[in-house]
Amino acid sequence: MSDRIRVGIIGAGNIARTHARAYQAFPEEVEIVAFADIHEDTARQAAEEFGAQSHYADYQQMLGRDDIDLISVCTPPFEHARNCIDALNAGKHVLNEKPMAGSLQECDAMIAAARSSGKTLSQVFQYRYFRESLMAKALIDEGKLGRIIFAKMDAMWWRGPTYYDLWWRGTWEKECGGATLNHAIHPVDLYGWLMGGLPESVSADMGSFTHDIEVEDLSIAMLRFPDGALGQMS
Repeated sequence: MSDRIRVGIIGAGNIARTHARAYQAFPEEVEIVAFADIHEDTARQAAEEFGAQSHYADYQQMLGRDDIDLISVCTPPFEHARNCIDALNAGKHVLNEKPMAGSLQECDAMIAAARSSGKTLSQVFQYRYFRESLMAKALIDEGKLGRIIFAKMDAMWWRGPTYYDLWWRGTWEKECGGATLNHAIHPVDLYGWLMGGLPESVSADMGSFTHDIEVEDLSIAMLRFPDGALGQMS
């Protein structure tokens, strides 16, 4: 039995390569075994680039291997639930890219699959582990900043029109959301973590103002937390 974590990656695009480079930074702990992508040439190129043994056009074939411990899910958002549930049911641990999925129902199904399989389902929310984030969390939890009565988060990112040229982006069916779900999700997660949990009420609005897309490119929300603190996100 290998002492290293043996990884298979579903998807072979840009974010999959980011995962692969991160795994390669720990060669004594991790081995990339295979890539799977609906575009088999892309999977083959990624396998060659990162020294993986195999590549597949059908990720189910990769899940059938008994020499893979962990699956990285690096596909478009609409595929996340299916990919994760299949991997968990195949007895693999899963690291899933953001967003978790396209609906609360899908998220619930993924959590249920993790519990029934006894495997770990982990989400990519790296902002929590930045040094500054950990320091801020410690200061808040230790009460050194006093009572937090208001917190504001602004994610001021701009995506040019060519960003949406990719076939699945900008649509509710495939991307499952816009600036809020896919671009600002990391600071949104960090915001909720620092505030100690979910708000009890949210008032929000959104729209697409500068792009010809279905999903939103701008959103704003006012929040109230259980302890009475107020918040704003945009």
